[in-house]
Amino acid sequence: MSHGGVLLTVGGSDPSAGAGIQADIKTFEVMGVYGASVITSVTVQNTASFIRRYDLPPDLIRSQIRAIMEDMDVRLAKVGMLGGSDVIKLVAEELSGFRVPFILDPVIRSSTGGVLLDTDALETLKTELLPHAYLVTPNIPEAEMLTGIEIRAIEDERAAAIAIKKIGAENVIITGGHLEGADLLLDQDGRFSTIGGELGLIEGDWHGTGCTYTAALAANLATGKSLIDAANAAKRFVVDAMRFAHPVGKGLIPLNHAGRLIRDRDRYLVLEDVKAAVDEVLRHNFVPFLPEVGSNIAVAIPGAATRDDVAAVSGRIVRCGNRAVQVGPVEFGASDHIARVILAMMRFDPAMRACCNVRYSDEIIRACSDIGLEMAEFVREDEPEGERTMDWGVRSVIERLGHVPDVIYDLGGMGKEPMIRITGKEGKDLVSKVVKLIGALES
Repeated sequence: MSHGGVLLTVGGSDPSAGAGIQADIKTFEVMGVYGASVITSVTVQNTASFIRRYDLPPDLIRSQIRAIMEDMDVRLAKVGMLGGSDVIKLVAEELSGFRVPFILDPVIRSSTGGVLLDTDALETLKTELLPHAYLVTPNIPEAEMLTGIEIRAIEDERAAAIAIKKIGAENVIITGGHLEGADLLLDQDGRFSTIGGELGLIEGDWHGTGCTYTAALAANLATGKSLIDAANAAKRFVVDAMRFAHPVGKGLIPLNHAGRLIRDRDRYLVLEDVKAAVDEVLRHNFVPFLPEVGSNIAVAIPGAATRDDVAAVSGRIVRCGNRAVQVGPVEFGASDHIARVILAMMRFDPAMRACCNVRYSDEIIRACSDIGLEMAEFVREDEPEGERTMDWGVRSVIERLGHVPDVIYDLGGMGKEPMIRITGKEGKDLVSKVVKLIGALES
């Protein structure tokens, strides 16, 4: 945990844990900052619908704020659902009294359709709280309600940001998930910046993106980042959380706040898996299995999408004298040939994430048969025009069999060396086949 003070989130409780206080606390935790919370309202909702809300009494909200402020070193607050005018005035008064800067996420409706701010409280929000905010982060619909400006293009978005800043906010970010994915920052010096435009718009019916984004932004600010750097980092955090998300109910998809940790864990485990696999293979006589172009052992992370998600030996495994040696370190993106084989396999069976290429010979093919490995061949001459050989070859074999075999081989072609590719679910599974094959050939 960071020792840079405490982040406070003020807002509503979401029992589905996709948005609100729960989403904020999960975000703070994953990003390494300590989060405290003040609940303003208890909502009754799930991923499919918003049923009702119960706003807590103002004196109970005030007591929560004071209990935290009088005990902890709160450096920054994030303010979300407030419900009504009385609570807006109370929160403004308490945060001002304790001199705590805050980010205002002016939630008006939930993504599940619930009303989170009373109609007559919008003006109170604009006059009592918004002018004191360090940063305001409305989405497109919220920016339209705050300004009365219909936003259909970037020029409208800029005009709305200027209007919000004139109300008194120090900085404004209009989040663009409802437009084209990019966010617009208008900073305290009047400069516009685009946030996360290169990340694009990730399709999906999401729950809690706004809460998560603002919480991540607050966490980045708390750890010392500049506003623009914090905003860009928060955008990437949300995109990662989307990419690792999966449905948990019958409606909207909540984000996976631990997505980045899962990705980093998976990459570490895959690197260690490949290293262990290479070490084990090189303990045996692997020289007879080395093709002219060298061999490689590769494993992909779960959900791999590109060659950068596949770890392999940089420079491959080659012959040096009478030994097989590893040329370079195990790295992501180190293989093209084997990475394409694995990615093609994973499109059919995501569990098949490992592969090793070895020299083709009739003796090795017989050894594969002797130890019970299922084999299948593709013929390069049959490749349709415009296809990539590995993508097409592996796909054609799998479509013919209905599953991924233990061995996929081809007899080469003009300028192409014949090759055997041994497949597996992970490094350990792959190496067990390779070691058995080495023993079968030696015997």
